Amino acid sequence: ALAFGNTNDNPTGGDALMRDIVQDVTGQTVHYFARVDFNGFKQAVDAIGGIDVTVDTPFVDYEYPTYNYGYQTIRFDTGAQHFDGERALQFSRSRHGTNGEGSDFARSKRQQKLILALRDKALSLGTLTNPGKMSGLLDSLGAHVTTTFELWEVARLASIAEDLSSDKLISRVLETSPDNLVRQGTGTDGAYVIQPRLGLGNYAEIHELAANIFQNNAVLRESTPVQVVNATGETGLASAVSTYLRGFAYNITSYVQAPTGVRYEGTVIVDLSSGTATQTVAALQQKYGGTVSATLPIDVPLSAGTPLANTNASDGAPKVLLILGRSAVSIAKSSYPSAFQNLPPASST
Repeated sequence: ALAFGNTNDNPTGGDALMRDIVQDVTGQTVHYFARVDFNGFKQAVDAIGGIDVTVDTPFVDYEYPTYNYGYQTIRFDTGAQHFDGERALQFSRSRHGTNGEGSDFARSKRQQKLILALRDKALSLGTLTNPGKMSGLLDSLGAHVTTTFELWEVARLASIAEDLSSDKLISRVLETSPDNLVRQGTGTDGAYVIQPRLGLGNYAEIHELAANIFQNNAVLRESTPVQVVNATGETGLASAVSTYLRGFAYNITSYVQAPTGVRYEGTVIVDLSSGTATQTVAALQQKYGGTVSATLPIDVPLSAGTPLANTNASDGAPKVLLILGRSAVSIAKSSYPSAFQNLPPASST
């Protein structure tokens, strides 16, 4: 968007188009933006004396670009390291790393790690909260940085950020893993694209993720094993709901069809967690309604069910059962419509 906005006939320019596209995809209003180029990023890191980063996954990139349009080999080992500007740029920019670090998604995660490290170092030095230091840093960066922030707004934002520990910050990378919200696809002109799993241009799930990211993070932290039980007679409902919920970080381990003849009108959430799944239960009830029970219904015995791919065997038996009643059918179909397009009709039994 930035490139198209700067080169095509777009009177608002690349920055504004970039902001508009991010708003469309996330459903969130973007009030401010800041953009820094490669040289500016290096200068910012060097200006604060470098940053400390822990490398989680070692990798080698044999095709990292040089400044004379050639290639060089760069290597990163695991562990805590101190990066200067050039090293930080290599870590954030590498696109061809081994050991699973060659994807754009892995690169995005590394970039988020660097942003947090840069923030922590700048706060520790008082750079962000000191108007004089901040003004000097922005002056030294010059044309390498573009932002709609006023200097006083940066200082105000920094004072808020100073009270936020790293474990309170939430980040998500949208990637094409089986349990995520985007897929590989083909654009209208035949280009390779990453598109929502609901279909090209349908950002409804991403909007939901962005709007409820704090709740989703609480569910992710609990990581409670959940089983989805279909008590509606609607063929394929449990599988589709399980796939949908996995995209929002619910630890759905299995799904199962209720015994023959067992039909529920309302949804029931069975909490067998002894109080360790409060966020998961609350989020499921907010989504599907129904009642919460601490005991298993007589007509729905605990079953191993059909395990989902990538399920962690150490999770053991489910601690929460989401028993879907007829009231949940319309909710499920509106949430994840593509999963129901080719399903057979509901059973009459």
